[in-house]
Amino acid sequence: MKTQKRLLKKVGQFFCLAVLAIGIQSCDTDIPLEDREPPKFSFQITGDGFNHIFNQDTDFDNIQLNLRKDATYTFTISGSDTGGLRSLRWTIKGNDQIVLQDPIISPWVFRNSILMDVIQWYGDPANPVSGSFLTGNMKVAGDLGANLFRFTLSDYGGESGRSNYFFADLKISIGNHTTEIISL
Repeated sequence: MKTQKRLLKKVGQFFCLAVLAIGIQSCDTDIPLEDREPPKFSFQITGDGFNHIFNQDTDFDNIQLNLRKDATYTFTISGSDTGGLRSLRWTIKGNDQIVLQDPIISPWVFRNSILMDVIQWYGDPANPVSGSFLTGNMKVAGDLGANLFRFTLSDYGGESGRSNYFFADLKISIGNHTTEIISL
């Protein structure tokens, strides 16, 4: 019975996040005269018995996310800003250990280099929207080690053009351990 309740709760959380993400993806907005609020951010990761949502209020400096080697995870990344989202970027450092299993489709852009993968969405100031989201699957592979997820978001900053930013680094440790968040 507890397992069914826990499963229903997780399905409910995922459904709510998906509805929110779809809503912000399609909302046209107007760039205000002045915008002093940074964009909002969400990164949900589910798999290996783990389900957590990180956001702009997470204490990224004092935590680490342990991922299990050879496990597969579902992710949803989203960003929003009532004055229009300018860009959302997810950088995966140590990309030989994190393999995205789904193609990154337009309007998202995928770039790969020797040291990192970059997944990015760019807004259009001529047709601003309040946000965007991306969902997919990733497999943890390769050797054991430390990685980093870097999240960077910006808005238009109002008609003054001074963008507000959100920036965070999530430390990742890959190994034969339980998927969990640990305090540093």
